[in-house]
Amino acid sequence: MPPVSPCGILDVPGSARRLRALTLDATGTLIALARPVGETYAEVARSFGADLDPDALEAALRKRFPEMPPLAFPGAPANRIPGLERGWWRDLVGRAVAGTGGVEPFDPFFDALYEHYGRGGAWLAYPEVREALEGVRARGYRSAVVSNSDSRLVNVLRALELDRYFDAVICSSTSGAAKPEAAIFTLAASRLGAGPEETLHVGDDPHNDVAGARAAGLHGVLIDRGRPAGDAPDGAVASLRELEARLEAW
Repeated sequence: MPPVSPCGILDVPGSARRLRALTLDATGTLIALARPVGETYAEVARSFGADLDPDALEAALRKRFPEMPPLAFPGAPANRIPGLERGWWRDLVGRAVAGTGGVEPFDPFFDALYEHYGRGGAWLAYPEVREALEGVRARGYRSAVVSNSDSRLVNVLRALELDRYFDAVICSSTSGAAKPEAAIFTLAASRLGAGPEETLHVGDDPHNDVAGARAAGLHGVLIDRGRPAGDAPDGAVASLRELEARLEAW
């Protein structure tokens, strides 16, 4: 990739160094599900003869997700990671679906879901993302995705034609650490050739993204897509377009 140009160096108030790199969360920051997850699960379940309530599925997934361990496998050999990723999601989906009536046979049902969410059609990019990322690249910043996700994210970003904007994609499952752990943030900064103090992380989770990044020595900004544009008393932004505009004056 080309070296960072002078126009891509950002002065940060109160910082002795200047920003050279950006890292961004994936879901909720760059991309979103094309359909509510409960609707998709229920539709796939019907193809296996099970009539499950979409709202109940959605609620069960939201309840079970925080109970899961981090989607990271420190020390695991690379050839085992795909199986560990699939096993993590199978455990989550199995727990959620069992509480809503269940699907038999379960494994073909799960396989269909797992393949679906690994394709670009299951996802969409937020409307301003491509234009904002074009602007970031034009200003010379190096950038990476940092996500608590599995390696399917690489294919999703490629299918959505977002991969071209990034120098690296750091997934928790393949990096051995999950946000808010410092290791995943410092790994991303290192991959971009920047120090933590020269790197800004943007994400939609106050704990995993903003607090995690700041604890690792990065700058952190919350993206709150429900916030009116310009209404950011706590430093949050409503979109990447707003972030891009702020980079100009920061």
